[in-house]
Amino acid sequence: MKKLIPLFFLPVIVLYYSSCKKDTLVAPPDFSKITETDSSCLYNGNIDSTDWGYDATWSARELSLLAFKDTFPILDSTFGFVQVSAACNNPNNGVFIVGTDVQKECTMKVAVVNTQMQILHYNTYKLTGGPIIHGFNFAGNTAFHPNEYYRLYYGFYNSKDSLFYKGHGDFRIE
Repeated sequence: MKKLIPLFFLPVIVLYYSSCKKDTLVAPPDFSKITETDSSCLYNGNIDSTDWGYDATWSARELSLLAFKDTFPILDSTFGFVQVSAACNNPNNGVFIVGTDVQKECTMKVAVVNTQMQILHYNTYKLTGGPIIHGFNFAGNTAFHPNEYYRLYYGFYNSKDSLFYKGHGDFRIE
C-alpha cells in the first residue's frame, strides 16, 4: 500500500502544473506602415488605413499604455463623435502636429512608444469640444532616433473615466 501512495499524488501534480497559466509572447505590432503627409497636412504617398482612426480591439498590453491617472475634472458623462487627423508632416524630424475634433468635453490620453512597446512619452489633454491642434516636439528628446518608427496611442475618456474611443497612428523620424 505504501508503494501506491505516490501514485495517488501523481495526478494531482500533473493537474497542478498543466493548469498553470503560460506566458505567451506576442510580437510588437508593425509600425513601418505610415500615412505619409507633407507640411500642409496633405497626403503625399502611402496611406495606412489602420492609422489615425478608431481601433475596435486592443490587446491588454496596449490598454495598459493609457492606464496612467490624470487630474482633469470632466463633467460630461456622455459620448460624442471623435475625429483624429494624420500626423503632419510624416515622416518628420521629431516635430509634428495631430488634429482632433470632439463633439463633447472629454479627456484625451496619449502614449508614444517605440517598436519594443516601451513608453517614451505620455500626456493628458482636456478637450472642451471642437477642433484643436496638438503639437509634438521630440527633436531634442534623446529617446527618439532618426530613421526609426514610433506609434502614438490615443484614448478619449468621459467623466466616468470610461474609454469610448481609442486608436493609434504610426510616424517616422528622419
